[in-house]
Amino acid sequence: MVKQISDNQFKEIEFHLHKLDNLLANIPETQANDQRDSGRCEFPGFVLKFLYESENFVLLETVGNLSEYFAVSQNAGFDFLLSIMPERDKILFAKHLRDSLQNNTKSRNDYRFLKEDGTIVWFDVSMKPENEKSQKITLIFIENTEKKELEERERIVNELDKSASLKSLVSCIAHEINNPNHNIMQNISLLENGWPDIIEALDQLAEEKGDFKIKNVQYSKIREYLTTLIEKILGSSRQIKDIIDDLRTFSQKSQNMMGDEINLNKLVEKTIDLVRTQINSATGNFKVLYSPEMVHILGNYNQLQQVLINLIHNSMNALTDYNQEIKIFTFFNKEERFVGVGVSDRGKGIPKEQLKSIFNHFQNIKTGSNGLGLPISREIIDFHNGEISINSSLGEGTTVVFKLPAKPRRK
Repeated sequence: MVKQISDNQFKEIEFHLHKLDNLLANIPETQANDQRDSGRCEFPGFVLKFLYESENFVLLETVGNLSEYFAVSQNAGFDFLLSIMPERDKILFAKHLRDSLQNNTKSRNDYRFLKEDGTIVWFDVSMKPENEKSQKITLIFIENTEKKELEERERIVNELDKSASLKSLVSCIAHEINNPNHNIMQNISLLENGWPDIIEALDQLAEEKGDFKIKNVQYSKIREYLTTLIEKILGSSRQIKDIIDDLRTFSQKSQNMMGDEINLNKLVEKTIDLVRTQINSATGNFKVLYSPEMVHILGNYNQLQQVLINLIHNSMNALTDYNQEIKIFTFFNKEERFVGVGVSDRGKGIPKEQLKSIFNHFQNIKTGSNGLGLPISREIIDFHNGEISINSSLGEGTTVVFKLPAKPRRK
């Protein structure tokens, strides 16, 4: 179990590391190297000291056992750190590091790193510039994976708790709609079965007394329409039943955190069924491309479906013309072992300056996709150890893609 440390303990570690820096500075070079190679820190982490010169970070010292966490030598440099960080963390890490040096200020943030086996490990990283004149900076890495995973789980649990009332409401609505719809289906079926006799009687009446009117319309003009109308009512009623069944499935889904076995092709298919009416109202140019190969992943079905619904709604809101395209596609990368889904539209697009903050909470995007649900979507994908990205051009459209690590199917 990873040991968690308080802020006071962290400050104490920094104090002793500062003393260690001073000690190493006064030891002959050969002895200092021996000390660095054999020394181990009494805390769950390691320390790296860099010199920033010629726009590069040069590793000066390593304290602690870096190889204990990553399959790399003790002298792994700055490029290695960036290579094992997810894209979003990498950008923030580099920015915080440069800001800390330029402003000569300390900073402390959490970042994710990828181990060789693909698992995520979190580190609480403290950045300490040496002084205003020097371009040296010390980075103290304290592992806090357990704490961050707990926080992520609590966040998702809170979201699940918030959706519990929604699921209850959905279940009630489905039940209330199902009762009258069931009566409609039964009655219209009886009418359909008896319609040949009814139409025969009406035809005989028209033949005996001449063409007559129904609601001021000649019977001869609406005869075929009446038959079609019954078929449309029955078809719509059956469609309502399918929607109710899907809503019931949604409301009854297990809320276990990551225990659902999910095929993304099936997830996309079921989600489209839920929102097909809205899609058909938004565009006449809707396409779905399924990957011919797809492996299962373990995750939270409801949460991933919520992400996909958010992305589809954003694409619908971005369209300005009924003929503009919405396309959903799935993919499977065998070599890198990840699967994913993309949602693309040919709508208004999003200005470049707004893309930087599109995943921020409470961000209101009035041009192009409205950004609805994007912050929580990113949190859900992060929790699944995946990545979500967005690419958009003003006037040309937007594509959002999320990918998730593929895992062996449970036996």
